[in-house]
Amino acid sequence: MKIGCTQPRRVAAMSVAARVAQEIGVKLGNEVGYSIRFEDCTSERTVLKYMTDGMLLREFLTEPDLAGYSVVIIDEAHERTLHTDILFGLIKDISRFRPDLKVLIASATLDTEKFSTFFDEAPIFRIPGRRFPVDIYYTKVPGSLGDEQNCARLMTVLGSLERVGIRWPQKHAGRLFANTVRHGSRLLNCGGVHRPGVGRGCQGPGVRAEENC
Repeated sequence: MKIGCTQPRRVAAMSVAARVAQEIGVKLGNEVGYSIRFEDCTSERTVLKYMTDGMLLREFLTEPDLAGYSVVIIDEAHERTLHTDILFGLIKDISRFRPDLKVLIASATLDTEKFSTFFDEAPIFRIPGRRFPVDIYYTKVPGSLGDEQNCARLMTVLGSLERVGIRWPQKHAGRLFANTVRHGSRLLNCGGVHRPGVGRGCQGPGVRAEENC
């Protein structure tokens, strides 16, 4: 039995594979692996393979019936990329003469009724996910500033959060979004952001796992 799961982006395929391998306690590339353009982190032992939708299309060229797979999962289907839409038609075609092939179309915001009709009235499973309340606070200073100004702004934001009862990062996790890994690294190095005993890291495209900046 072999399971193939597509992701619309390379970073997602790599990071999800790494996370799943970590959770089940196996080495990445053995039972759980990934395949992206110019990089194949799988082996003969791989049972669960994450890949971009483009990589699965390439496999169709050499194996039109996907005989090597027992289950095919199309994740993040709502993004409707060109490769994903082509996969929908190909998988629908082979599923009609391969009753043993299990197909799962996964999405958080998909129009389920239309896709169920397209796949010959396929059953719909609704799985509730965990949701957490999110409070949004805006600063009054827009625009891009230099490193020193950005550090000062960041410390102002953290101070404002503490004034409304959110002590970061002792009791809460914090996530900063920056344009590049370099900018994220500079923000993490701002004085007062890092507290003793609290982990930190930055991650960006092409980074296999979180690395300390």
